[in-house]
Amino acid sequence: MGVNRFVVTASDRAKVLSDVVVFNQSEIEYELKVHIDADKFNQLALLEISEGKSGKTIDINRDVTIHKHHPWIDINKRALDLDPGQHIYKLEFLDIKIDETCEMFFAYIIQQDNPEKPYIYMDEARKYHDS
Repeated sequence: MGVNRFVVTASDRAKVLSDVVVFNQSEIEYELKVHIDADKFNQLALLEISEGKSGKTIDINRDVTIHKHHPWIDINKRALDLDPGQHIYKLEFLDIKIDETCEMFFAYIIQQDNPEKPYIYMDEARKYHDS
């Protein structure tokens, strides 16, 4: 077993799309590791995780591990959408210092080894080969 490379960073809504990570479907092992800003982590209590398109929530008691002394949240892969494409999730927290809810987001793209549509460079190679 190697190093888990299924890792993302939670950020605010404005930055989520600039923090997108691409994963190959065949390389995903057990869980997604979500890094939370260490300066904020100790003042946050996780309330809910939901998927952006469907709004489906993840069972945080069954599928989520929160590391008490490290700014990481692990989500079991069975709770995630691993279909090819882009996926955005919302983390809802209670900020215990100010007693208000706050949100963070993470996003990833899943790709397959055998995509249905060939890549553009493959089309170009065919054109070159056929001429």
